Amino acid sequence: MSIKEPESSHPRDVKAAWNSYWSGASTSSRPKAPETSHPALLELWSAFFASTGKANPRLLDIASGDGIVPQVAFEALATSSPDITCSDVSPVALAAIEKRMPSVQTCSCDAAQLPFGAGEFDLVTSQFGIEYAGRDAIPEAARVLRPGGRLQLVLHLRGGDIYQKCRDNLLAAEEFMESGFMQQAQTVFDNLLATGKSKGRDRENPVEIMTPGIEKTVGIINRFGRHVTDGTIDTIFMTVARICRSPSRFDLAEAQHWLKTMCEEMPGYATRMRSMCDAALRKEDVDALVSELEKHSLEVDSPRPISLSGKGADSAWVIRATKVV
Repeated sequence: MSIKEPESSHPRDVKAAWNSYWSGASTSSRPKAPETSHPALLELWSAFFASTGKANPRLLDIASGDGIVPQVAFEALATSSPDITCSDVSPVALAAIEKRMPSVQTCSCDAAQLPFGAGEFDLVTSQFGIEYAGRDAIPEAARVLRPGGRLQLVLHLRGGDIYQKCRDNLLAAEEFMESGFMQQAQTVFDNLLATGKSKGRDRENPVEIMTPGIEKTVGIINRFGRHVTDGTIDTIFMTVARICRSPSRFDLAEAQHWLKTMCEEMPGYATRMRSMCDAALRKEDVDALVSELEKHSLEVDSPRPISLSGKGADSAWVIRATKVV
């Protein structure tokens, strides 16, 4: 069941970039967002839901994304018959959640403008989502929580390892788009198609055409590592090299379409990485968030960082609170 979407305050390019991501989230060649189903996070959510102690709890998950939090809720609250609502700015993400979990309600809306009444929910949650909507989303989350209800948020941590990965991905993606490599590769593919895969004088030397882009791309990979952008830049670079070395082994029209798709997707990927970096919170931001929750009658446990890397580096903030009766 879907609820009508109110006007969103999210920038159009950011909303479009995330809609595009969720539309093709299963495409392996596309850069992926940071992992949301880390075992430590699954354990954190399982413990939160297991301690609910209420039959038929009403849950609102804000900025549900891939739906991992409501999925854990269904498992942890299986005997409690939870009533779950998922909200997100992306209708595409919500459609995917509905397909996997038909019993949930969904609402395409901005977290800062929730179309729900005061005190409607026993539980309010968000993982790597509510912070994108800015400060106004916090009093909204508090408003829809009933007295005695509980809230848990997992938020991006500025300077943490997920933040650093997103920042590297953003810088590398921007440099790669500016390198000219993909445009030069498109020129080479156009030439190969025009000459019918011919050899010799009829075919321009791909290396000569692409030397500037090759040098810049090699520099990007050397500085950031082959893993940057989840290996997408490296995959594009190596695939283009293979096609240029042996064009007769490939369907050049298909290769041209693939490269065009990658060119179109890279700006959206950079936009998503930038939005993640912009949403990440410093300690003083978390302190301000806690103060905002307390203004709206929530008792907040001490916020704490959580590590997902296995190396001890902080990855995210965890905030848990209860609304005072």
